[in-house]
Amino acid sequence: MKYVSVSDARKHFPRMVGQVERTIVLRNNEPVAAIVGFQDFQALVAAQVRERDLESFARLVEKHRQVQAGDRSDLIDFSEGDVDDLLSLADREVEKRSEAGSQVVLSLETDNEPGLLARIANEFDAEKTRITYFNSHSKGERSLIEVGLLAQDLGKVERIVGKLRGSPGVYRIEHGNGRTHKAGV
Repeated sequence: MKYVSVSDARKHFPRMVGQVERTIVLRNNEPVAAIVGFQDFQALVAAQVRERDLESFARLVEKHRQVQAGDRSDLIDFSEGDVDDLLSLADREVEKRSEAGSQVVLSLETDNEPGLLARIANEFDAEKTRITYFNSHSKGERSLIEVGLLAQDLGKVERIVGKLRGSPGVYRIEHGNGRTHKAGV
């Protein structure tokens, strides 16, 4: 990681963006901004969304448990019918979340060749895994592909990674948790 002043960042911004090195911009020796690569930025945003969703869901589940146990002290001015409606809504949300699965992020380094993206998409389709977002960036003969998945069964993700790892033109696969698989390994 590199640290630069605001004035140096202004002077050298095009070079800094081209290097895509994590850089902290300082004003009066205090951090005021960060320059990170686009993939790092996407991973940070995805992690924030996952964390916020998990925190909200955990609060909802805890309130649901409290109400199920008879503790309705947090529910003010609700009729019995309203409470039942809220419980029903919470039950449906718990069920929907458990059916939805886990968010997984995969980053792939591949050849930039026609048809490779379709082969990769077919592997996700074969495992009936829903793609929640997709980003691709090509530079010369190589491509960087980032795919967000909703997987009910994490074994499906491992099967996909196994198939892609042996696929021609795929050089590296990295999970959002930092695990890296190299082709042929």
